[in-house]
Amino acid sequence: MRTISDDERRARLAARHRLAAEHRADDVVQVAGEIAGLHATDPASVYLAARARLRELAVAVIEHALYEQRSLVRLLGMRRTMFVVPRDLAAVVQASSTRALVPVQRRLLISHVEQAGVAADGEAWLCAAMHDTMRALLVRGEAKASELSEDVPALRERLALATDKAYASTPAVGPRVLFLLAAEGRIVRGRPQGSWTSTLYRWAPAQAWLGTGLPALDCDEAAAELVRRWLHAFGPGTYADLK
Repeated sequence: MRTISDDERRARLAARHRLAAEHRADDVVQVAGEIAGLHATDPASVYLAARARLRELAVAVIEHALYEQRSLVRLLGMRRTMFVVPRDLAAVVQASSTRALVPVQRRLLISHVEQAGVAADGEAWLCAAMHDTMRALLVRGEAKASELSEDVPALRERLALATDKAYASTPAVGPRVLFLLAAEGRIVRGRPQGSWTSTLYRWAPAQAWLGTGLPALDCDEAAAELVRRWLHAFGPGTYADLK
């Protein structure tokens, strides 16, 4: 059996990830697809990762792909962290990784709503809050979270978390409602508020922003496709690597 040494694997990755000078690319969307997404928890990391792999790069090139051409999409994905991925991969990430967060986070929010005395029926309250938020966003087209809170009073309600602990807090419910809408693939993050390094984004309906919205893929098929892409970009890899 032929073995691949650490040195050979590193050399292959340097070429495959376009880090070696002779393998640099010209297209940021191509690069994001080839390495199964650009990590984006820190907005600047998107630009740094692209800069390391492209022959030439200006901030405006990535902004154009994200906000004008919309060939790149920013979304919560693997390991519950932010990624910037090509549009075709966005549906795969959403179905394989993001969608699984919804049931647990939904039940948790309903429980917190009821415990805080916001509503006796947390399920009904949440359904109404999500419906009203979508309606407000459709009217505005794009909106900051603070603007949606002006339109939807429910988003200004406060939760009471860890009331018996030193780290007790009373956060607004709005960010968690937006989180669920995004995790369901109904809304997406648009332009940041301020500079390209900002972590505060405007929100937009997915269908309006992308033209067609994210197609609903089968979870298992999407997971298999994500694994295939990861192995193509990072393999060989073990089950532990994938997990």
